[in-house]
Parts: sequence; structure tokens; C-alpha cells
Amino acid sequence: MKHEEINKNELHNNPEFKEIWDLSANYTYSESDQNDEAWSKFKAEIQPKAKMKVSYSRLLAYAAVVSIFILSGIVLFNMNQYSKEHPLAATQNTMAGEMKEFKLPDGSVITMNGASSVTYELTANARKIKLSGQAHFEVAPNKSAPFSIVTPKGTVTVLGTGFDVVAYPNKEMSVSVNHGKVKVQHNNKEVILTKGMSAITNELDLNKVDMDSTSVVWRGQFIEFNNANLSKVCTTLENKYNVQFDNSNSKNQNLQFTGKFKQNASIDEICNVINTALKINLTRKSAK
Repeated sequence: MKHEEINKNELHNNPEFKEIWDLSANYTYSESDQNDEAWSKFKAEIQPKAKMKVSYSRLLAYAAVVSIFILSGIVLFNMNQYSKEHPLAATQNTMAGEMKEFKLPDGSVITMNGASSVTYELTANARKIKLSGQAHFEVAPNKSAPFSIVTPKGTVTVLGTGFDVVAYPNKEMSVSVNHGKVKVQHNNKEVILTKGMSAITNELDLNKVDMDSTSVVWRGQFIEFNNANLSKVCTTLENKYNVQFDNSNSKNQNLQFTGKFKQNASIDEICNVINTALKINLTRKSAK
């Protein structure tokens, strides 16, 4: 008896059974010869509802398939939105002291330092970047479309990696690799850099150098100096704020500075802190 009650409760909790049960309440059971006719009438009424449920389920399935095709079309459109004949091109700029991060349509992320300019041109088989200033690149892998950064001091080519390029006007270019592998070309000479390696170009040559990624950290909410030589501090600030310092005093050449500043700190605030900490008088020239 208890088993029958449990089954009955389970059936009543089933929405489809409950609907049929409610409909059956409108019919009176009879032992007459008309039982077959009554049962046929009852089936005729509940059958459309069952069909509606099947059709609705199929409709949901069809809708899901259609959605997949639509989404696939969107993805294909995004992948083919630029071609060799119709490249996707744009330019991003930063003001002195500003830092900007943006994402390219291919998924690569570029973080620009102050007083910099990036112009990109994307096609189905090439990703070309023109850089003036400093930027960090996190490149989305794409073997069919090499990623190249072109500067007046050389070209950096990569398939997928993270690295920094400093290429401000009238200064040597430097490339530092955080992870991955890049090729640096300058004046018919090239070097291959992997994680933890750097290269510097001047007007005539291209050389590998030891990478120093700890003394100056320019990305993030702060710009940090960790026992950085004063000359490097000055160069970093000159690049970021588009200024020049008079650091010709030979007594200052061996000085080191440690400090952390917000990215939106003014150059005057930073200079005041450095002068106080090192007990010097670092003077700033007019803008370049």
C-alpha cells in the first residue's frame, strides 16, 4: 500500500502526468458500450497537447543549431574582416606621462608608455606595427600571420611571445624578451632573443646585452625603481614624460635610487622626491 502511495505521489509530481490527470477529471467512467468512444474522445483532446510539446522541443533544438551557425558566422566574419586588399589599420597615441593598454582584433595586447605612438596594419597573412616610443607586446600566436614591429632603428619579428621595445626618436632601440622568442634585425644584421635576453641597436650596430628587468618596472599601477642607476632613472623619466635632464655632474653617475610612484604622478613630484632622497639638484631642461 505504501509502495502504491509513493508511486502515486511521484506521478503527481510529474508535470506531464498532472496535466493528463487534470484533463481526465472532465470525463466520467462508464461501463456502457460507449467506453471505447469516450476513450477515443479523451485521446483526441490530449493528443494535440502532446504534439505541441514535441514540436516545442524540436523547435528548441532547431533554435540551438541555428544559433551555432550564427555564432560560427560571426567568428568567421571576425577572422576574415581584413584581407591583403583590405587591411585593418589604426593609430594609438599616448601623451607625456600617460600609459595606455589596448587589444588588437587578433587578440594581441599592447601596453604603451608615455609619449608613444603605435600604428598597426592587419591583414590575413601579416601583422605590421610601427612604433615610436615604448610599448610592451603580448602577441597572440598565428603562424600564418607573422607579427612585426618596425622602427627607424630596426625590426622585431615574432610569432607569439611577450616583450618590450623601446624606440624613442634620436635614441638607441632596445628589445627585452619576457617569454617566447623574437628576431631583431638592423643594418643587415640579426640576432635571436629568447626569455631573459635583450638587444640594443645604435646607428651602426646590433648587440646582445644582459637583460635588466628588475631595476625599472614601468607597467602596472606604479612605476618602480629598484636600486636603479641615476642615469637609467633619468632616461626612463625622459622617455615617459618627454623631457630632458641635465645629468652631467660626474658625482651623480654612481648614485642609485629606489622608489615607487603612481603612473599619474607629475614629473615635478618625482623630481622633488629624487632630489630629496639623493640630496642632489637634478634639473630639468625644456621639452624636447
